[in-house]
Parts: sequence; C-alpha cells; structure tokens
Amino acid sequence: MTHQNCMFRAAVLPAMLLISLTGCVSGTQTVQTGPSAEVTFDGLHRVDNTGRIDAWVTPDISLAKYSKILPIDTGVKYRTVRSGLRSATEFEISERQRSRLEEVLREAFSDELRASKYFTFTDKPGPDVVILRAGLIDVVSNVPEEGPGPERNYIRTIGTATLVIELQDSMSGEVLARATERRTAEPLDDLQLSTRASNLATVRREAKRWARSLREALDELHEL
Repeated sequence: MTHQNCMFRAAVLPAMLLISLTGCVSGTQTVQTGPSAEVTFDGLHRVDNTGRIDAWVTPDISLAKYSKILPIDTGVKYRTVRSGLRSATEFEISERQRSRLEEVLREAFSDELRASKYFTFTDKPGPDVVILRAGLIDVVSNVPEEGPGPERNYIRTIGTATLVIELQDSMSGEVLARATERRTAEPLDDLQLSTRASNLATVRREAKRWARSLREALDELHEL
C-alpha cells in the first residue's frame, strides 16, 4: 500500500484508519454522523463505502500521541465441521495444522510491527501506548485431508478467515477503531497441487500481506 494507491484526505482521515489496516478501497469513505448514524454500543460510528470491509471509528480519532503498541493476540477461532455433515469443500483442521497456522500468524505480525518507523513494542500501558487487538475468527480449511495412498488433490483456495482488528487507548480503555474483513487465501496458480509445503507457503504469504498492510497503515497515520 502506497500514498499513490491510497490517498488520505484530512476530511475523511478517521474513516480511513481501519480501512487501511486491511487494504485500500476505491471511492470516498465517510464516517456516519447525525441522528441517523449507526453507532455501536461503545460509541463507534460506522464507516460507509468500505467495500467488503466493515469498519467503525471514533469520529475524532488520532494516533499522533502514540509511540508504542501493546499487542494482544485474541487467538484463532475455527469453524466446526461436524462429522457426517462435511461439504465437499470444507475440512476439519487438525491440531498440528492449527498450531502451525497460529505460529505463522504470530511470526508475521511480530516481524512486520517491529519494522514500524514510529511504533515500538511494549508490555505495559501508558499515555503514549495504544493497544492493538488482532485475531482470526471463523477459519475454514478447503484443503482435503491427506490420505495414505498416492492420490493427488488439486485446490483453488487454501481457505477463508475473518480478520478482526481493534485499537484501544491503553489508559482510558476507550476503543478507537474496529474493523473486520473476510479474506480467501488463494494459491499462486489457478489450480494448485495440494502439498504441505505449497499450502504453508500460501498461508505465509497471506499472513505477511495482512501484517504489512497493518504496519504501513499505522505508520502513514502517524505521519499524518
């Protein structure tokens, strides 16, 4: 994400915060205001024209005073695939696969956020600390289980998941912004042979893409 691809305007800066965390959206994004505005239980206003991203912010949001991030991993929640009700495209995720996915996510977000130009990690709240909560929900695998035989499986997608991001002031506890985005992890090729190595490479690529978008957005907003 670059300034050329996603121009920030002062008039809609609050609206662009959470949209930037997950990717650019064309068009003009605005925060709902007035008596008919859609407002969450904790005072966040819905942002319009965000495409597939759902975003809510405080209308007067600013990151200027923050220089540290206190990351909180909210974990990964998987969709239950019940025995006997499995579809031809959704498969149970083994404990080994879950452990590997969560490790990849931790590494990607940790590496990218540590590369920030303006924010450093901390484990304590403070007046210059913003809490970043991030996690995945409703994770679905489209990768068939590997059988004992020589059968080969070809897939178009690895799976889908919803990223949930929330920013919170560490001193007051005020939630500054929240966003969710449903994304599909697709192989590099249109149809790819399903192997542990190729599937893991796809998961790593998607995790890095999400983490890089987050880090670049936080840095750009600090500058603005």
